[in-house]
Amino acid sequence: RGLSAADAVAVGDSASDLTMAPRVGRMWVVANGMAAPGMPALVEGLTAAGHDVRAAAGEVGLGWAEAVRSAL
Repeated sequence: RGLSAADAVAVGDSASDLTMAPRVGRMWVVANGMAAPGMPALVEGLTAAGHDVRAAAGEVGLGWAEAVRSAL
């Protein structure tokens, strides 16, 4: 469909979801995921390594919708 990995967006709420960050153009972590112990440090590490990882203000579905709206 003409999309590259850099055009892709991933959304997650757990540390295991962060494995998608190196494979997409932008990774979003919803607010409830950012509240998990250790998650801010993991996100900071990925960002320092050059990956575009962002924290959504909304939890669960609202965070997902925020990520989708940003990609449109």
